Amino acid sequence: MEGIDIENNGDKISVNATQIISKYRSIKDRMNFCFEKNWYHPKEVGFDANFFLKVLMGEKKYLPNNFTVNYKLHYFRKGEKLDKNYIIEKMKRNPAYAEYTPDIKDPKKFSKDFLLLLIAYIEPNLYRELYTINKNQLSERVFNKWGIIK
Repeated sequence: MEGIDIENNGDKISVNATQIISKYRSIKDRMNFCFEKNWYHPKEVGFDANFFLKVLMGEKKYLPNNFTVNYKLHYFRKGEKLDKNYIIEKMKRNPAYAEYTPDIKDPKKFSKDFLLLLIAYIEPNLYRELYTINKNQLSERVFNKWGIIK
């Protein structure tokens, strides 16, 4: 990459990509920059200097830093398994996920929590569907620790 055009009040400024990388060499520097811009820079595979440059060019996006999900979906061995394969299959229908993720060949390298965070931001209705499945499976569990106490 020779130069990057950064929009500033409608004007484009040509900047050398190597200058940007030299300024934001470490991941901490990039994370601090993202924090100031209210961008969430995840500690996931592929979120490196190249992804950072693509965000600055406008090709990719970071999630907002203030977006959170306060509920953790659990994995079940019976019924619909809320594992990475199941989640990725649900995500394949929407190309908007490509804007927020690096171009890696295997999306299974992302953590389950990060994939669910993407779903909650991009497709809240799909996240509600997964949440409903999770709550139904929690309520139908046969095993109960308190049942063995006399």
